[in-house]
Amino acid sequence: MRRHSFLPCVCLIALPLSACAPEQPKEPQQVDSLRLQAEDLIKAQSLMAWNSWAFGARSNQDSLYKANAGLFTLENIRLVQRVEQAGTNAVQKKRLRYFLRYLATEFISKQNAPLTDKVSNLEATATVTFDGKSIPFREVSSLIANEKNQKRRAGLYIALDPVLDSLNTLHRQIEQNNQRLAQELGFPSYNQMAQELKGFSLS
Repeated sequence: MRRHSFLPCVCLIALPLSACAPEQPKEPQQVDSLRLQAEDLIKAQSLMAWNSWAFGARSNQDSLYKANAGLFTLENIRLVQRVEQAGTNAVQKKRLRYFLRYLATEFISKQNAPLTDKVSNLEATATVTFDGKSIPFREVSSLIANEKNQKRRAGLYIALDPVLDSLNTLHRQIEQNNQRLAQELGFPSYNQMAQELKGFSLS
């Protein structure tokens, strides 16, 4: 069976299953402060990702997570959950729910950042050998899409295997982390976490 590189789409929310204490008077202001910090981080992450993909710059998202280590914590997830549950304005509650999803998703992404950096840096620097030539990994898919000869397309596809094997080793570790972190948050599996908290059946 052919092995394929895959990028997990992590679009989840994660809520602590313990009961929430009543909202404290200053907690909405604390949430606003977290939002501002998150906004700055998202800008920095987006810029780094763009430079890595477009120009081959080295990805170090892990350094951004470390610089914001206090943002994605279970305590902050509980804080936003308390403020959401105490709210009465429907629009504000919806905004808080989205922010809660963001914090929980990034709680997982933060711990996977060293591995996802390795994925990005490997994709940016890896090459494949075809017809005696060295081709950047990220260019091969375009070559396949534009190659009219079926045998050459097949050859290019097979040439990707060594890089895909290395990438899949990293993706396997990420998936193992996803399962472990989902269990830390009180769910039997990562898929069950997605299904319960997104509110629809994955099947």
